[in-house]
Amino acid sequence: MAGAVSSRSAGAVPHAVMAPLASGFVLLLLPQLQRLPFWLSAVAVLTCAWSVGQHYRWWRPLSKPWRLLLMFALVVIFITTHVSSFTVETAAAFFVLTVALKWTELERPRDVFIMVMILCYLAAVTFLFEQGIFWSLAVLLAVLVLFGSLRSLSGGGAKAGPGAWRSMAWTLLKVLPVVVVLFFIFPRLGPLWSVPLVSEGRSAGLSESMTPGDFADLGRSGERAFRVSFGGAAPAPSQRYWRGLILDQFDGQTWSRSQQASGDRVGRVNRSAGIGELGAGEYEVLLEPSFQPWAYALGGTRPLTGNVMLTEHGLVQFSRPVDTVVRYRMQQSDLDTMAPVDAGLRARYTALPEGFNPETRAWAQRLAADAASDSALIDTLMTMFSELPFFYTLQPAPTGTHSVDEFLFQTREGFCAHYAGALTFALRAAGIPARVVAGYLGGEPGLNNDYLLVRQYDAHAWVEAWVGGPSGGQWLRLDPTAMVAPERVQENWRQALERGEGESATNWARRDYASGPVLDWVNLRLDAANYYWQRFVVDYQGDTQRSLFGKFPGAPSLATLGYWTAAFLAGVVAVVGLVMIRQERTRPSDPVMRYAMYWYRWLKRRNIQTTPGQTPLQQAELAAREFPRHRASVIGFARALNGALYNPESSATLQDLAQRWQRLKKVPRSAGRRRSPSRA
Repeated sequence: MAGAVSSRSAGAVPHAVMAPLASGFVLLLLPQLQRLPFWLSAVAVLTCAWSVGQHYRWWRPLSKPWRLLLMFALVVIFITTHVSSFTVETAAAFFVLTVALKWTELERPRDVFIMVMILCYLAAVTFLFEQGIFWSLAVLLAVLVLFGSLRSLSGGGAKAGPGAWRSMAWTLLKVLPVVVVLFFIFPRLGPLWSVPLVSEGRSAGLSESMTPGDFADLGRSGERAFRVSFGGAAPAPSQRYWRGLILDQFDGQTWSRSQQASGDRVGRVNRSAGIGELGAGEYEVLLEPSFQPWAYALGGTRPLTGNVMLTEHGLVQFSRPVDTVVRYRMQQSDLDTMAPVDAGLRARYTALPEGFNPETRAWAQRLAADAASDSALIDTLMTMFSELPFFYTLQPAPTGTHSVDEFLFQTREGFCAHYAGALTFALRAAGIPARVVAGYLGGEPGLNNDYLLVRQYDAHAWVEAWVGGPSGGQWLRLDPTAMVAPERVQENWRQALERGEGESATNWARRDYASGPVLDWVNLRLDAANYYWQRFVVDYQGDTQRSLFGKFPGAPSLATLGYWTAAFLAGVVAVVGLVMIRQERTRPSDPVMRYAMYWYRWLKRRNIQTTPGQTPLQQAELAAREFPRHRASVIGFARALNGALYNPESSATLQDLAQRWQRLKKVPRSAGRRRSPSRA
């Protein structure tokens, strides 16, 4: 009889499965949308919707020839649109395409199992690109929803509704301690887990060349560049010059690097960096993905961690482009981190293109002839920017071939790129080695002043000039922008605009920096949540793990942690196995008999006195007298159970029995119970 009941629901996907399955897929698709081409996103959504409609018989299923034709067409389109590149983004997009095609043949329970499996894999793929706390929670929710669909599938569609989700939550709570313990003790092996990847991620932030328009675009961007936490007090705003790269070549219009970054993009950046509390003079940078190799640091500091290296120019950089959020530590140093200028470097740092800006050349050479020293000439040039009518604006008048001449002697309006480029040109024309430094200036406090948040609109350019000879001298930091607009040094663009200065009247500024107290309050806390998630969860790497367990007696090694992990897992498996064996011994294999067992337990827990030989219906009459408010649920379940047990022609299905059991479980043990005369 039980087999007959089960066979009625076999071979079809229960209705209760489709909603969580489709919801889980949509949740996992959301983080992929920004990387997927529009047509593929649309195909994925449409095939999912088609499968759901087909399940509810809103339209007919696709025949096999049509499915094959659709698959062939989509694969051809995909290959055509991605033929020029094969990156991790391409692989992820192709995986989404396979999931979309799988929706077109979702007909049997076996297909649901396969779909859940590949969607769990898609969840893992998501973490290649998104590791923030909110996307992580979304992926976790998606996986739970998918498990809910499996639960509904295993229960013939009956294990759905609030009770099923409470059961799922309870199961999660039981598993959570195991997950937490494994998170801490599982050995972080660092490079062994690094996957060679080729990414097509677009470079963000500064580039290897500087044209004024680039910096103006960054000035309109509020995207996060990096965050910094200090071991002691943060430096004054006027000293927060985050050096990133040196631009030492000028072609008449654009400043660029003479040493280009490596094009090697294979591999991932070493993320294990920094342990313990920050000491005095130390700071830690949490850099956002820029797909460029350079890092950002204050002048006169050295790396404390091995994932960044110090160059001869006092810059820090990674061995590979930064394609994920990465952390590194720096320390103040008494030693000069920038190499002195010898004859070769002097030639490089005084080189200018022929045929450009003759007026500036002649003017700078006259000033040099009249100046008592290089320092005096530098003072003269810097004073000029504060005394002459120069203006700071992100929308300067355009300049032509001789851009420096036109800027210094005609328009006199621009922003940091104009001022840094013009001063460097003038210094070189006067024979003083000089270079443009690109990076960021300032940063705004994060939540509770725990860290500084540096955004793209903090991008800045300034000048370094060499004063002295090969045997002795130093690089001086010169910021002509500070002479024209001191508020640019003390404040960021957003703060200046909020005070109504500069270009606050322009519509684009109001739009790009629009905010309010409530929005700022929310943004600050969201950013802090992501910051601490990234720092203490995602960046729980080898060094951090070794530091944590180094405080334990005996300071266990990675091998010891591996033994602990194996022993812990063996213990968990043993306990779960014993529990399952015990349950199997006491639980009937026949699903109908299991519900009969649940029924007797239900009666016993509510002190319903029955006698041997009574049918479920007879027992239900006794129970209904005690729980008159729930008579329909009690009698309904007993009638279904009675039919499944004793009537071969009964129309009861296992699904119907399970649904009635879910309703019966909601009957409380005492509430609604009829009061006996003795209690009255």
